[in-house]
Amino acid sequence: MLRYTFDAELLEISECHNGQDMEFRMKLKRPDTKVELAVKQIRAYFDHNDRYTDVLFYAHPEYEYQWIISEEFYPDFMLRLFRHQLLKELRWAEM
Repeated sequence: MLRYTFDAELLEISECHNGQDMEFRMKLKRPDTKVELAVKQIRAYFDHNDRYTDVLFYAHPEYEYQWIISEEFYPDFMLRLFRHQLLKELRWAEM
């Protein structure tokens, strides 16, 4: 299982199981062009691979984003968030 930290003054993040997938929600507490650019780059990364159902992306009003991630792509998705500095820390944790 992956554990992570993020800037709670900038973001609200929640996740839950959605059947076999993970649902990940992120809301910006204040507009931030760096975060918005990172979201677009993460979306583009998964949009340009051969799997159409690896990560589904939804943008909602008020800077809220939702991703539904296939379980096998969850670690890669979390690494993308970390790479784009949306997560401060990412580590493996025992269940």
